[in-house]
Amino acid sequence: MAGDKYLRATVRRILKASAEEVFAYWTEAKKLKVWLGLTNVEVDARVGGRFQFQLEERDLDPGVHRMWGEYRILETSRIVSSWIYEPPCGEVRKAELTVEIKDLTPGLVQLTVSDEDPCHLNRHERTFSRLQWSLATGSLEQVMDLDRQFGEGQWYRHLPQSGCPVRRTTPYGLIYFELHEIN
Repeated sequence: MAGDKYLRATVRRILKASAEEVFAYWTEAKKLKVWLGLTNVEVDARVGGRFQFQLEERDLDPGVHRMWGEYRILETSRIVSSWIYEPPCGEVRKAELTVEIKDLTPGLVQLTVSDEDPCHLNRHERTFSRLQWSLATGSLEQVMDLDRQFGEGQWYRHLPQSGCPVRRTTPYGLIYFELHEIN
């Protein structure tokens, strides 16, 4: 499967962070749980180690979504794993996920997420996958910024009383946050 450009959905994002910091958000259970909006996370972050994620979705695609895989490469600059997704109903999808973290300058990295899946031969599926990973990396960027500003996991306490964080989930359990004003 590797290498076929028609099977690959790729998203790139520039983040204000070090490669080590981004790597931690991709490999530590507590951090993954927050930025991916998961209800259950198990991570054995080593080559050959496995991960398992679960999301209980109530809005867009109700039910329990499960994702799991095995780490094949686990380096600060590159993570490669299998990625298996089981929706509440429908077919299990098997893919390969590659995350590349490239230092650009001190405190600035380029994050590249490539999802290789046979379903991506369908242009609409490939576009949908790009959208999902774009939302996910946007969520990652927001959570990292908030953690840096207020302390890891402490930012909910510092939101203005006039603002309310709204978590938007996608069918794959990926999230992004918006801050809405309460009138």
